[in-house]
Amino acid sequence: MAHLASDEPATATIMAPKRLPDTLALMVLLGGCAPNGWRDRPVNLVTPPFKPQAQIQVFSGGSMAQWHAVIVTRDSVSGIPYTMPIACASCRRSMPLIEVDSMRIRPASVGKEGAVITGAVVAALVVEYIVCSLAKISCG
Repeated sequence: MAHLASDEPATATIMAPKRLPDTLALMVLLGGCAPNGWRDRPVNLVTPPFKPQAQIQVFSGGSMAQWHAVIVTRDSVSGIPYTMPIACASCRRSMPLIEVDSMRIRPASVGKEGAVITGAVVAALVVEYIVCSLAKISCG
């Protein structure tokens, strides 16, 4: 068994980041490197219904339309421009399926998980920094 050479009590030191702004900047950069979640969707396959909030990019003749509330039938695809509310029925656009070159889907939940995780880590770092500052504990 090891013995302490002195009779001084052992103390624990809480270590916090010396440079909070650098750490936060790194977390933001890492969060930005998360995959964006876009998935190619073959047009010739039977397409199951999309959730109304899912973003769909429809490529046709060199242009791209980004829609939500997308409905695909056997001969057409329709949706509401992503900048408009889902409830805007008069905003719905449509095009024949034969004119669609490709589609990409971004499910409604993609991107939220990465933001939540990054936000939680940043919040934990800020709390740790504040606790160390208020308690005047050695912060590195």
